[in-house]
Amino acid sequence: MSVLRRCVQTAVGLSVGGLALGTLVAPGVASAAPAGVGANVSAAEACAPGQGVLSSRSDGYVRDPGPSQAEVRAYEDQFDAAFDALSPAERSSAAGEGKTVTIPVHVHAIQTSKNTVKAPRKRIKQQIRIMNRAYKGNQSKASAKTKFRFRLKSVDRTVNKRWYTAALGDRAANKMKRKLHKGGSRALNLYLSAPEINGGTLFGWATFPADLKRQPKIDGVVINYGSMMNGKYTGYNKGDTAVHEAGHWLGLYHTFQGGCSKLNDRVKDTPREATPNYECPKSRNTCKAPGKDPIHNFMDYSYDKCMTQFTFGQSKRMNRQWAAFRAR
Repeated sequence: MSVLRRCVQTAVGLSVGGLALGTLVAPGVASAAPAGVGANVSAAEACAPGQGVLSSRSDGYVRDPGPSQAEVRAYEDQFDAAFDALSPAERSSAAGEGKTVTIPVHVHAIQTSKNTVKAPRKRIKQQIRIMNRAYKGNQSKASAKTKFRFRLKSVDRTVNKRWYTAALGDRAANKMKRKLHKGGSRALNLYLSAPEINGGTLFGWATFPADLKRQPKIDGVVINYGSMMNGKYTGYNKGDTAVHEAGHWLGLYHTFQGGCSKLNDRVKDTPREATPNYECPKSRNTCKAPGKDPIHNFMDYSYDKCMTQFTFGQSKRMNRQWAAFRAR
């Protein structure tokens, strides 16, 4: 199972590294500020067995080695085969922006009690608006305008203390998804909870489109209540965790995937980036290739206030991934 996740260390908890086989975690550390890239816990020390390809957004307590080139090639081969199997008309449609694709969103709010409602319907609608603003390209004049829009289709609430903290790879998390999942390949199932992993706080994770056929009931995005607008996680509480994870759900890698290699994140117009960006250092440039690090990109690890754009290449990749895996 390919799973993409976002974890962030704040004053209360943990950081988990990016796209990699296994779960990268660091012990919970009480700290009021990020430690910076590559702090005291190495990826090798932090890596534990997991399921499939994992990814996260971190504030720097754990380095992330990323997936091996072989793992990326295997996924890209699967993607190429699926895209090549499309009809000429389908491939032509995916090549351009085409008509707007409206994605129905089924929200599943997990609660510890009936009266503990952390995301009233008004707050959920606000989260959907934030996602639409990002995918419309309205957070920055430099952003591409993608063709994807999100429309709230349903909201259900479930009281289950185990599911409330269930994290990536937990049997409880998979059971939750299988029980609550709605809709088909085009529907986004968005789970709201407060997942914890190895004593730390997990901000979110998403499944990758290529796994949809094999595990359709596991498909979807999980985000932490605290990452929503005005949530408790300073720096990561403007709703962009959902934007970031939906990008994975639509087939995007992190901008630092592959580091300074030529293929990098498989998107030509995202400048190469050796390691994840944290906070918002505007002059950061970690590769000799042209262009400064894409710190404003939604698929980096920057603070929410710094993340404002997708590139045209990312928009094109999402179109192709949608056509290959979700539109059929």
